[in-house]
Amino acid sequence: MSNVATHGKMLAVGCSDEEIAPFLAEYRGKVTVACINSPKSVTLSGDADAIEALANLLTTSTSLFNRELRVDTAFHSHHMLPVAQAYIDAMKNLPIRPHSGPVRMFSSVTGLEAHGKELDPAYWAKNMTSQVKFSQALEALIKGEDGEPTIDVVVEVGPHSVLKGPINDLLTEMGWKSRIAYISSLVRKVNDHEAMLKAAGDLFCLGYPVDFELVNGQEIVAAKRGTVTHHHGSVVSGLPKYAWDHSKRYWYESRLNRNHRFRQFPSHEILGARSPEDFDLRYRWRNHLKLKEVPWLEDHKVCIPVYRSYACQLTPRIRFKEVLYSQLLVMWPLRWKQLHSLRLSSSVPNPTS
Repeated sequence: MSNVATHGKMLAVGCSDEEIAPFLAEYRGKVTVACINSPKSVTLSGDADAIEALANLLTTSTSLFNRELRVDTAFHSHHMLPVAQAYIDAMKNLPIRPHSGPVRMFSSVTGLEAHGKELDPAYWAKNMTSQVKFSQALEALIKGEDGEPTIDVVVEVGPHSVLKGPINDLLTEMGWKSRIAYISSLVRKVNDHEAMLKAAGDLFCLGYPVDFELVNGQEIVAAKRGTVTHHHGSVVSGLPKYAWDHSKRYWYESRLNRNHRFRQFPSHEILGARSPEDFDLRYRWRNHLKLKEVPWLEDHKVCIPVYRSYACQLTPRIRFKEVLYSQLLVMWPLRWKQLHSLRLSSSVPNPTS
């Protein structure tokens, strides 16, 4: 890249390539769309003065997001043409022969699937000088023949999650955001080991067969021989068991909560449920009588004027803690306008006291 004499810049803009096209007419031959990142994001590349003028125009006359990239070379533009042939010649000397393989590849040069044999030096020179069709390539990778997604996770392998925004933009545009997860191998300002382990853990949680021996093992690379070996750890067995001491209880539980959790009897249709506030010397029940739950109460009317007071006598047989109450009397004046609901509360002394 040191042979690129001209000074160039790149500009990220938050819009589609169709939206930015009218602004580029004035800078034809100086600025081009270098990357189509997503339906809502493009990157421009070209002459430094033209990029600066275009950035100022977008800032003052539109509300479009734009930001200059921290580079001094206008990649994927006419600035790269002078080094294209030298790049091809250099690659011809490498022992690389393009061929097809078991892993499918989708090219950001064509936006379509690449089959291997076309990946010659001329292709890689075009990859450097022409537009990056990342959005089209990603869509082709995900979308099947029936229009449905063929994958359920996208993993970005790189020094930072720089493509997270464009990827999520495309997934949202296609209606796949909730169906396809995104994972980044590395994240800026996050420890590399932690980021890689998190990526492996996320894949495992999504149901992928992660080899944790390799993930947690020590990788040793022999640079001279070009070999990679892994040292795996082992589980330590035979350790002494920890003597758990349960003699002292540290959980404090109130009597009300304990009575509620360990209630022994179901609710009675008249008395209701035993109140958690009672104790063994004085039993209490609490109930809300409702016609929809005890419909026969509607037939037990003392008199026609519903404002009159009267006494109510209930004689159920109740077995509680092996004590049989053959005749439980609950008597006091009741007063209501309409029998929609009635709260009935009473205490019963322990017969042993």
